[in-house]
Amino acid sequence: MLVFTDLENHMKSNSGKSEDPNCKFYQKSSDFPEWAFVGKILKPIGLMGWLKVAIYTDFSGRFDAGATLYLGTGKNRYQKMTVSASRPLKIEGFMEILFNSISTKETAQPLSGTDLFIPISERVSPPPNSYYPDELIGMKVEAPDGSIVGEISDFQSENRSPFLTIRSSKFGEVLVCFKKIFIESINRRDRLVKLSHPLSWHVLGESS
Repeated sequence: MLVFTDLENHMKSNSGKSEDPNCKFYQKSSDFPEWAFVGKILKPIGLMGWLKVAIYTDFSGRFDAGATLYLGTGKNRYQKMTVSASRPLKIEGFMEILFNSISTKETAQPLSGTDLFIPISERVSPPPNSYYPDELIGMKVEAPDGSIVGEISDFQSENRSPFLTIRSSKFGEVLVCFKKIFIESINRRDRLVKLSHPLSWHVLGESS
């Protein structure tokens, strides 16, 4: 199983380097079903309107001159912006960009903290056997014996080992580490995640 992370709300292929997907995840993605989160404006740089941006996509071309981005100005409200220039920073995961309509520090300042999006329809298809986090949310969970034991309600990547939150009628919320040894398969068509072990195996005090 490969996983793809590109905070266009999806997980990145580990390319065989590790069985642990090193995934980022935009926790509010379910609030914006038609938009993919790709970056966050941090602060103005200099006097000419340049902005420091945290990048949440592996596709840096999203920020090339001429690219279109959308500012998240409120729930379900987005402002179209065109990138006029961009330049990389030495620190990975950050860059500086300039928008056509922003030319001074004063006009750039109010954008600090603003999230950047693209339409979901423009999101790049993940590699084979790879999945977006928002695809995983809501998938049914199948035990090794074929029974449906719950539904995925969340995906957390802040810890060293990312994990799924499975909502189960029997056990409540169960955390399952997102590793190949625990996840047997993911079926996009059937929206089904099959576990390698019974769900009780992941519940403290229930596996013995």
